[in-house]
Amino acid sequence: MNKTQFPHTSDPILADAPTEAPAPLNEHVTQTLAHYFQTLEQETPTDVYQMVISQVEKPLFEYVLARTEFNQSRAAAILGINRNTLRKKMQHYQITQP
Repeated sequence: MNKTQFPHTSDPILADAPTEAPAPLNEHVTQTLAHYFQTLEQETPTDVYQMVISQVEKPLFEYVLARTEFNQSRAAAILGINRNTLRKKMQHYQITQP
């Protein structure tokens, strides 16, 4: 199995995941941004970059932390970031171990 594939059958986090591969993340982001801008009408958007980053980062960190049973060193290695950066992001997004 490729490292980018999810083990649908043995991963309790993905127990309800569809068996088909989802559309690529960038397609979801593009569609969501198109919808967002359509609903603005005449309003000028602000902080779109931060809005998108926070919408992607938090679930990414939550998922990887759950996969590593909240082992922050392993999660940081998987994410390719420093453990202290992960801790700061966890505080920022109020992510705590269940």
